[in-house]
Amino acid sequence: AKKCTCDHPYQCSCGNRPERPSKGHKWDPATQQWGGKGHKQKGASGQTATVAQAESVTAVGNVAVKQWQKLPSKLLADLCKKNSKEMGMPIYRPIGNRGAGGATGVGAGAGGGNGKYRFR
Repeated sequence: AKKCTCDHPYQCSCGNRPERPSKGHKWDPATQQWGGKGHKQKGASGQTATVAQAESVTAVGNVAVKQWQKLPSKLLADLCKKNSKEMGMPIYRPIGNRGAGGATGVGAGAGGGNGKYRFR
């Protein structure tokens, strides 16, 4: 059998090379054979394990938030970020006495310093 003298790993112009088994195999000129395809990563290639975090305590209210928990404001911010075209980022306004016209919202107190907020 004649040897293939082509340098290209996939195409042969001399006609002495056997047909390639399937796409991805490279020609090995030393052994005059088609080589393997090589290692292909399968499964969760882009996912990495997350590092465990200690539970945190909020500044207001001293609430212990475990690693797997999220505060409602964080959930709302994530939702707004995901749907940013429709929703935009959240805007928090204090609920309280806004002068003439009274309060707008639930549980409004005089002065607006009661710690209650309204979204948008």
